[in-house]
Amino acid sequence: MKRRLDLVHAGWKLLAVTVIFLAVIPGLARLGGWLLANTGREWSALSIAGQVSFAFGLVLLAVFIALVVAEQVQDHLFDVSYRKRRKRKLEAGNGSYECQFCGSRKLTAADRECPVCGREVN
Repeated sequence: MKRRLDLVHAGWKLLAVTVIFLAVIPGLARLGGWLLANTGREWSALSIAGQVSFAFGLVLLAVFIALVVAEQVQDHLFDVSYRKRRKRKLEAGNGSYECQFCGSRKLTAADRECPVCGREVN
C-alpha cells in the first residue's frame, strides 16, 4: 500500500494559514475598524474584509478536518494490513528473512519461529 495522504509537515502549515484567516486577519480588521470609529470615520471595507477572511478561514478549517479524518482512516487501513501480514517472514536478501515482530534478520527459509523473540512465523 502506498501512503497517499501524509500531513506530518503540510498539516502544520495548513493549520497556521487557517488560524491566520480565521483569527488574525479578522481581529486586525476589527481593531482597525474600532480605531477608525474612534477617530470619527467609518470604513465598512475593513468589516467586510474581516468577514470574508473569517468565512474563508471556516472553509479552510473544514478542509483541514476532512483531511485529518481521511488520514486517520488511511492509517487505520495500513494498521489492519500490517497486522494481517505480521506473521509472515519478509525476505531481506542474501537468503535471510526478517521477523515482522522484532525486526531480527536472523531467520532462514526453514525457520518456523524467530530465534530472537520466539514468535511463530510462516
